[in-house]
Amino acid sequence: MRTVFLYTTPTSATSSIIRICNTIIGGRLEHIRFYDKIIRPLSDEDAKNIVPPKTGYFLLHNWPPRFNKSIDLNDYDFVVNFRDPRDRICNEFHWALSHPQPNRTPAQMEAHRKRVADQGIDSWILERLQKPQTIRFYDNLFWLLECAPPERILVNTYSRLCCDFDSFVIRIADFLDISLNEATWEALLPERPEHIENNKKWIGSHWGGSDVMPGRYKHELAYETISELNAYFAPLLKRMAHFDGAYATQYLEGIGD
Repeated sequence: MRTVFLYTTPTSATSSIIRICNTIIGGRLEHIRFYDKIIRPLSDEDAKNIVPPKTGYFLLHNWPPRFNKSIDLNDYDFVVNFRDPRDRICNEFHWALSHPQPNRTPAQMEAHRKRVADQGIDSWILERLQKPQTIRFYDNLFWLLECAPPERILVNTYSRLCCDFDSFVIRIADFLDISLNEATWEALLPERPEHIENNKKWIGSHWGGSDVMPGRYKHELAYETISELNAYFAPLLKRMAHFDGAYATQYLEGIGD
């Protein structure tokens, strides 16, 4: 079976989507957290030379900026997930307060979390908008969507996962040419949005700040911050709306023409 990438942005229900895909795949492919285990430890130069096996694997690549753009995209299948960047940046704030940070000592981590908490979500987000990498993070995501053969790509996003779970599952199964049965649906019950908070594997059971529906930015941020985000991310949100047309109204909300 052809190697499949889950090509995704972090803090975008990635762990749940991995479990969903693995349940559907049912052992036909070997799962590897490809970015964490293979790419992250390498220099940028060495990472450019890594060519994944063409068959037999289900690979998580959740850091688009370090994807090897020289590989032949015809050789792989890609399930592509992204979420509204306004929600994702809110999630990043909450993760900064709770998620493990192995590169910091406990004292450094405590000091960092205190600084973030004291700064507050609006100020922290507005500071992030001053950093070029905040918007450039998405460059390789859309490079893949625009360059890979359309038949090799399934765009199946956080919005669909939350808003139409059944179609999210069916689309993956159809894309991979795998038949779903009653046992598979039963195994997927804990991943449904209405059940996820009771799922012990849900990341929110371990670290605070995880959410289960699109639109958190509208409830957590000041009006002025939302206006800044709308303007900053407008070109990106329009591209997301293009590739995830079923949920275009979510991405386009607040950004005008």
